[in-house]
Amino acid sequence: MNIRDFEYLNALGKFLNFKKAAQYCNVAQPTLSIQISKLENYLGCFLLERTTRRVNFTPLGLQILEHSQIILREIDEIKTIAQQSTNNNIKTFHIGISDTLPEYFISYITTTIANNEPNFKLNVTIDKPEALFSLLSSMSLNLLVISAAKCPDNFISASLINFPANMQQPSITGNNEHSISTLSTYSEIKSKICFRSGDKNIDNYLHIGYLINDSIDIVSKKQMTY
Repeated sequence: MNIRDFEYLNALGKFLNFKKAAQYCNVAQPTLSIQISKLENYLGCFLLERTTRRVNFTPLGLQILEHSQIILREIDEIKTIAQQSTNNNIKTFHIGISDTLPEYFISYITTTIANNEPNFKLNVTIDKPEALFSLLSSMSLNLLVISAAKCPDNFISASLINFPANMQQPSITGNNEHSISTLSTYSEIKSKICFRSGDKNIDNYLHIGYLINDSIDIVSKKQMTY
């Protein structure tokens, strides 16, 4: 049993299809299938119910899949710690973004941070708010960007400036300047950041919020001149 086994299992959990899972893992389908069978033999139980069209997990398989996902997240965290030890200037943040927010706004947020903070590395998870709150509670995520819905009482939230209608998005320029891209018509979006109380990185999270707010404000003012 090794890390690759967990990656194969996680891919099957994602796609429920051997062909797609193999493509995702960049291996041949027989390789993935054989390795999963070896894992089942090693554990002494069936993880999957195989059909001609679809893969279904057994109840025990679902439990093991959940633990394998936790293991892979911990491995990512170990890699992050190792990377930070070799380059203390790079700060990695695991950010969750609600899937209720439009895709163009999600792109705007990540692009804005990349433009202004090259030393911030973002690992982004997009999911339903309930799932993100659970990951934030378990410390799998550092910070959430969600719609204006209320955060649970055990978290701290800070509102972002409303994303205006007819906002133009910044494109990555390689420096701290914003460039204007194609005009699109949007509805106004209300959102906020959310994080754990007592987190040692609160100042960084608030800084990210300020970056997003400043970007919306600056680009909005530029747009008014057009």
